[in-house]
Amino acid sequence: LPWLELTGCVLRAPLIADRVQLGWLTASGCLFEFRRDDAVLALPQAKVAHDVRLAGSKFDLPQSDGNPGGWAVDLAGATITGQLSVAKLESTEHRGGIQLTGANISGALDARGAKITGVAAQALLADYLTVGGDAFMCEKGAHLAATGSGPGGAISLVGATVTGRLALTDSVLEGCSGPALLAAQATLKEGAMLDGDFSATSHSARAAVIDLRGATITGPLSLEGATVKNLSLEGATVENLSREGATVENLSLEGATIDNLSPAPHTDVPPTTTTSAAAGTAVCLSSATISGRLGVRGATITSDHGAAVMADYMTVNSDAFICEDDKSKFTATGRGDLGAVCLIGATINGQLSLRGTTLTNKDARGTGHGPALVADLLTVKGATRLDSGFTADGAVELWGATLSGKLVIEPVRIATERPPRASPNADAGRLDHGSTAAVWLTGATIGDRLSLRWTAKALSSAHGPLVVADCVVVNGDALISWCSQTVARPAAVSLQRASITKRLVLLDAEPSPQPDDDLTSVRRDHKKAASLDLDGLTFTGMPILEPSAAGSDDLNAAAPVAQWLAVLARARYAPQPYHALSAAYEGIGDDSAARDLLIAQHDDALVRGNVGRGRRLYETLSKRFVGYGYRPLKAIWWVVGVLLVTFAFSAAVLRPAKDIAVPPPATQSAASAKPKECSLAGTADYAVSLAFPLVTVSANDPPCDVNTVNTNFLVVLFSWLVRLFTVTLAGFFTAGLAVLMNRSPSGG
Repeated sequence: LPWLELTGCVLRAPLIADRVQLGWLTASGCLFEFRRDDAVLALPQAKVAHDVRLAGSKFDLPQSDGNPGGWAVDLAGATITGQLSVAKLESTEHRGGIQLTGANISGALDARGAKITGVAAQALLADYLTVGGDAFMCEKGAHLAATGSGPGGAISLVGATVTGRLALTDSVLEGCSGPALLAAQATLKEGAMLDGDFSATSHSARAAVIDLRGATITGPLSLEGATVKNLSLEGATVENLSREGATVENLSLEGATIDNLSPAPHTDVPPTTTTSAAAGTAVCLSSATISGRLGVRGATITSDHGAAVMADYMTVNSDAFICEDDKSKFTATGRGDLGAVCLIGATINGQLSLRGTTLTNKDARGTGHGPALVADLLTVKGATRLDSGFTADGAVELWGATLSGKLVIEPVRIATERPPRASPNADAGRLDHGSTAAVWLTGATIGDRLSLRWTAKALSSAHGPLVVADCVVVNGDALISWCSQTVARPAAVSLQRASITKRLVLLDAEPSPQPDDDLTSVRRDHKKAASLDLDGLTFTGMPILEPSAAGSDDLNAAAPVAQWLAVLARARYAPQPYHALSAAYEGIGDDSAARDLLIAQHDDALVRGNVGRGRRLYETLSKRFVGYGYRPLKAIWWVVGVLLVTFAFSAAVLRPAKDIAVPPPATQSAASAKPKECSLAGTADYAVSLAFPLVTVSANDPPCDVNTVNTNFLVVLFSWLVRLFTVTLAGFFTAGLAVLMNRSPSGG
């Protein structure tokens, strides 16, 4: 037939034309009121040279006897050179809606405004369909409503190929016992639009609501604003996935390959907002809500122009990423300041597991200059794990994150080459070194255990520290690696003002092969760049060092104080760490080690502290005489030594030379006055009186003093120097006693 046109007609009989050849077919605005076990409008294997137009037609059953019959429309295996239009078509009572299995449509498939229900089968069965143009063509105000039954769901596009775009904007799909949209192994060459008020639901507990397993989507997959219960992209290949503002119960990207390799949109200003940044991302989950799980196990996601996964302010009500071991093989490659994976402000009510994951952020030259994972202000209610083969070419940033469970960062490698940037809250010209760190945890709160363990060379930063965990709060144990052979400015591992409520364990990733015999040299070497920064760090109990010089496997055994002194010599100088450790040793009853630490703090201040000349002189004398006040009994030994030296000098030199003598009585005239020679007891009394004027050794012998007849002024000077020295010793002794009585080792 050259053509067949039916307009506004009422047909109460089937229209059957198996393998028919037509120029075109039009059945617009018709009412088909008939029941048939196979199909009412049946044109299987038909060949139509132009369009097939069924727009506005309605398929009803006659007086129902409970038998839904077969399909409303059967175009299985048909070849349509033009387009197929089922716009505004209604079929709500037949067993199945429209069958297009194996059909080939050279033009577009238009289903705008259609309302199709399959009572016992799919609303649209189109497995292995080929569409040369766009499919469905739904848009705002003209959407498709499809409800299907059976395992095939509402719309089945298994193995289908759509050369244009699959557009289901604002559409409502419902699978009563299967998926809402089944497009496994489908090929969508210009992407799929499941956006706007798009809604997909399934009443099956096992089926994915949208099943795109193994599909190849070379254009964008947009779910912006959609509501989807369960989305599966396992094994799929997608060029760009956007789910900004979507609500999804479960999202599975396991084994998917998602690339955004198209040229980036031209812009003169780097993207600074989520919306503009999302333009270059491969998977956009910004502000999305996933009421179930988000799985990416085995997925490969790549973007040459932005983040591979943009999930800022996303909410996941269960576990996220679900990479549970070193075989997970999730790979994400992105570019720019927002990282390969961006989770800024996201909320995950389960676990965040990125075990065995590889994240890469590359600049135009192919080197890592941006962060690999940006998760600032992230909230995770369960555990957060980045271990078991976790690798990142780019920094890991968890600034200000709130992690209620444990945090485990035990990578194979985290390397960054990012240069320092100006701090927005700092003085002009000051650099924000946290931005150059391989791991940035500043301000994070961890509700359970922190395990930040890495081997030597596992972390590297070309322009700054390895780890910055300033102001972090750990409500559990903290196991933190550092490297005594690695230094950076201001420190390779920074724990400034960190708070650890339980045990602290510091693990040296590369301990020094030789003991530190000269701590002064070590301190000088670490004056400007250091291995650790512990200023303001607080902890509970006795911290542990591993490996321990004591060779004990007991983590509760205190390390020898000499080992801690070697650690503090490599740390950036500050008094507080010495005082905090002193308080810890005092808490276990080791007062000697506590004093050694306080003395070492003063030694370190003289080498690396900002000490003026006057203060330096006082500290030097204080160290020699009373151990900075922590060993005041040293002053007594100094006094004893001075008395012995003074007595020996007086008895051996001053007494024979009569530079000291017994003064004549006051009643004797000056002309006849002759001093008498001192006895040994008088000489001893003279030596004691220089240090203690109120003490007399012998009350029977007259006291000796400087010869007033032939006065030697050098002897007078000597006596005053001795008195000055002993008075100084008394002052240091008194100050030392005050220090012992009033000091608080836990102070700053």
